Amino acid sequence: MRATLLLSSLLLLAGCGDAAVEAPSPVATPAAASSPAATPPPAVEPALPTPAPTAGQPFARASVREGSRLYDGFTFWGWSADGARYAFETLDPGPGAVECEGRYDLFVVDAASDRFVEGGVVSLKYDEPEPADGICLPRDLAGAWTARRDAALKAHGIVAGAHVEPAPYQAIGEDGSLWQINAPGCELQVQFTVDTPGREAVMSTPGAGAAYTLKTRIAGGPWTVVEAGTRKRETVHDYSVGDASAFFSPDGRRGALFVARTHLSYEGDRVTFMSNGITLPAP
Repeated sequence: MRATLLLSSLLLLAGCGDAAVEAPSPVATPAAASSPAATPPPAVEPALPTPAPTAGQPFARASVREGSRLYDGFTFWGWSADGARYAFETLDPGPGAVECEGRYDLFVVDAASDRFVEGGVVSLKYDEPEPADGICLPRDLAGAWTARRDAALKAHGIVAGAHVEPAPYQAIGEDGSLWQINAPGCELQVQFTVDTPGREAVMSTPGAGAAYTLKTRIAGGPWTVVEAGTRKRETVHDYSVGDASAFFSPDGRRGALFVARTHLSYEGDRVTFMSNGITLPAP
């Protein structure tokens, strides 16, 4: 129990974005030797480098329908070894409106700039939604996607399954705008608000859509604007973080904050996922 408490204290003292470092053991001063030549102290071994993440299983959540809402399948594939980039995948299974439905998308994001890397958006869907001969091509959409996705992950240096433990948002306010995430070594607070005209208005007004504002801070510190609430996306009528999670890089310095995005769809809504990449402030 004492060891657990001590480790927790070290993590908190390290601050957000810095790994906790154990205090080195004191080096004993050698006693004076009786001979004229003193025995030199033993050589100090250099610190071992932080091990690179190893390949494993990604974090995956299957598509599910809840009432009139159909949630995309979601996979967080992991980070590059240097923690600069992360990759995630969505699967839109389709609402049942056409013969050949299903679309895969992979997104590779530079966390520091919160932008897709060059060539970092890869997609695959059927060639025709309603083919005249009734044959959906490619015949094995999932198999074709696996080959295309794996090649993209390799090209961008993503280590599959590296640091994919989700950190959920925890509500800390009564109005739904304040949330907290247990980030490496600190508590990250998130202020999240949605600007929407409402589902009916988005449905009836061409070009209408919703936007969101997202700010972060270390508990008690100043707010940093991550998403300014100026990007209104057509057919989108809601956003939320309660259905999403965050993921943090191997070195704990960068994060991927996910947001659930709700679109108008055929006889209901489609809920998919997007992200904001962040750099955690130094303590």
